[in-house]
Amino acid sequence: CPASTLFTLNLGAVSGLVSAFWGALLYSIAVVKCFVGCQSSSSPPCAILQSHEAEVLKHLAEKREHEKEVQRKAMEENNNFSKIAEEKLNQKMEANKENKEALQAAMSEKFKEKDKKLEEVRAKKETKEGGAEN
Repeated sequence: CPASTLFTLNLGAVSGLVSAFWGALLYSIAVVKCFVGCQSSSSPPCAILQSHEAEVLKHLAEKREHEKEVQRKAMEENNNFSKIAEEKLNQKMEANKENKEALQAAMSEKFKEKDKKLEEVRAKKETKEGGAEN
């Protein structure tokens, strides 16, 4: 099988690796230059090294802030989802309760009507039996 099918390149990942490699290489060069410069004189660390460290720290702070923002949004969406789900559940429970009460009221009315008819039948039967005995 052709070599092109064995490996697939993710250009974004390759680009990220290349820029990370070059960033690390440039940082290493700056450290070496600073170390050599500091050895020859008693001056404080190089400004290049300090500025690079400041950039790295700034980037890390921005990344941390972005992660916090993403986490906050995720928690907010989760809370909103939970609230909506709870509201829907409460609405369904209320509707079920109302339906149950309506069904119970209808059955109660139906039983009352049947009891009324039974009483009428009993009353007619008693009047017939009372009239037949005389």
